[in-house]
Amino acid sequence: MADIIDVEPADLSKENSEILGPTGNEPTVQLSEFNRTCVWNDAEFEHGVRIRADGKTYECNFGKWIPLD
Repeated sequence: MADIIDVEPADLSKENSEILGPTGNEPTVQLSEFNRTCVWNDAEFEHGVRIRADGKTYECNFGKWIPLD
C-alpha cells in the first residue's frame, strides 16, 4: 500500500475535487466524468493516491475523493 500524504485542510478559495458522501452499491462515476486525477488545494493527485487532512483519509478515485474513515 502506498503512503498517505498529509495535506492542509481544504481551502475553499482553491480548486478541490468533489468529496463523495456515503453511497450504496450503485456505480458512483459516469463515463462522461472519467478523470484519473483529483485536485486538493490546487495540487493534482493521481488515481489511487491517499491523502490525510484534518484527521480524515481520502483516496482519489476517478476524479473524486472517497472518504476512507
